[in-house]
Amino acid sequence: MSTVRDDVAARFAEKPHIEFVMLADHAEAINGKLYMNGGGWTDLNRPVVAGQAPPPNAFSIALSVFVPWGDTNRPIDLKLVVEDDDGNNLIDITSQIVVGRSPILPPGSGQHTPLAINAVQVFPKAGGYRVVVKLGEDVRTWPFRITDIPQQQQQKAS
Repeated sequence: MSTVRDDVAARFAEKPHIEFVMLADHAEAINGKLYMNGGGWTDLNRPVVAGQAPPPNAFSIALSVFVPWGDTNRPIDLKLVVEDDDGNNLIDITSQIVVGRSPILPPGSGQHTPLAINAVQVFPKAGGYRVVVKLGEDVRTWPFRITDIPQQQQQKAS
C-alpha cells in the first residue's frame, strides 16, 4: 500500500541538494531566512606584521539546501570542510540536518533551508583555500584566496 509520501516522492523524483554555498563577513539563518553582510567574497586581504603569527579571521559560510517533500522529517548527512590547496583540512564538520514539515505545507512542496556557520580561523599561510560542502552525493565548492598585506610594526611611545 503506497502512502502520500511515496506517491509524491515518486512523482517529483527530487533529491536533497545544495542550492548554493558562499563566504560572507557574517551570516545568520533565522526563521527560514538568511541574513548576510559582506557576502560572496573570494579574496581576503589580511594585515600581517613580519615576525608575528598571522591573525585569526572571522567569517561565515552561508548555504542553502533544498529538501523535497519526501525527505522532510528525517536526518540528512551534511559534511563541510575548509581546506587549503594541498587538501589539508582546517575546518571539518560532519552533521545531520532534519527539516520538518509544517502541517499546512501543500503535499509535494519542497523547502529551501538556509544555513550559516560562523567561524574564526587562523589561516597558516597566504594562498588558495576552498569550502567543500557535501550533502549525500551532491558536492559544492567555494574557492577563495588569502593575501597578506605587510604592515609596519607599531613603535611604542616612551
